[in-house]
Amino acid sequence: MHEPLVSVVMSVFNGARFLRESIQSILNQSFRSFEFIIVNDGSTDDSAIILEEFAKVDPRIRLFAQPNLGLVRSLNRGCALASGRYIARMDADDVALPGRLEAQTEFLEKYLTVGVVGGQVEYIDASGKSLRQAAMVVANARIMASLERGHCVIVHPTVLMRRDVFERVGGYRQSVVDAEDYDLWLRISDAHQLANLDQVVLKYRRHGGQISIKRFRQQAISNLAARLASGLRRRGLTDPLDLIDIVTEQWLTDMGISVAAQRADIARAYLTSAGNLSDSGSDAEALELLVCMHSDTPIPELPSNLVCDRHLLLARLMWKSGFRAKGVLELARAIGAHPAVLARPLKPFIRPTNLRSGSAKSDRGIGG
Repeated sequence: MHEPLVSVVMSVFNGARFLRESIQSILNQSFRSFEFIIVNDGSTDDSAIILEEFAKVDPRIRLFAQPNLGLVRSLNRGCALASGRYIARMDADDVALPGRLEAQTEFLEKYLTVGVVGGQVEYIDASGKSLRQAAMVVANARIMASLERGHCVIVHPTVLMRRDVFERVGGYRQSVVDAEDYDLWLRISDAHQLANLDQVVLKYRRHGGQISIKRFRQQAISNLAARLASGLRRRGLTDPLDLIDIVTEQWLTDMGISVAAQRADIARAYLTSAGNLSDSGSDAEALELLVCMHSDTPIPELPSNLVCDRHLLLARLMWKSGFRAKGVLELARAIGAHPAVLARPLKPFIRPTNLRSGSAKSDRGIGG
């Protein structure tokens, strides 16, 4: 095969359920000059069998197996093996639209100052049913403003990035595990522009198997650390994340991030994950998360807007379950906690508007 222009990199850990559809969506791309590097990160289900079946019939697939090392190490290995000018990310439970690689490659060939380009996503459930379409900002200035507020508006499995840029910043960092993509975009943005296409390039699957309380809590504190490090770099100071193995809540406290700020970000992570679960139809799990949130992040210590959004989500769940009176009660509590909610275009039984967009899937059981 001639030297490919694009290297698609996927890490797989126990992703058999959706793996065939995901791989096929890459093999069916209208753009043909690519290699498909897949790292089997110690899967114990049928993933290895499925991967070997595809590798036997399509020479563009380069398959590598290893013990379970986690997503960051797996992606860094896959990207180190890449020979293309560009690296595309793909997860084992999502579906790439046929024109994705063609549109993104044309974009990076045209706009040389852009280091990473993502795109719009359509959220789907486990069966492939459309849930909603996300509206990700497209221009660099708006992307940067969102990233600086902690909103990851570049969806990881949609991106195409320049390989030399990725290598120059040192790839993904283990110290910010579960927010490694968000941290990478911030580091790339130090010297390059970021962009999203305004077209849908990926069907992003939401399903109950993604949830992990431990990991989205880690994602929240890693997110805070990445923002802290970005601010220090922009002031010409040393990036402290290069000196530690992993971010902890104590490390953040030592760096001057208050416990209150940490709890607020962890609460946002609970709300985001609960909202994603509800979107995917896993309402019982969403409710369980909100109960955990209540004990893990004491309500009196949270900003009023987060307390309000918790009540809005509870109202939504109660209403969907047929408990209309309880739903109305939770709505009243939301208004009592944060009366400014009345200034919103109030739709209390759909997704609260304060939730953070996020690209990282909470559970690495699919993506590695």
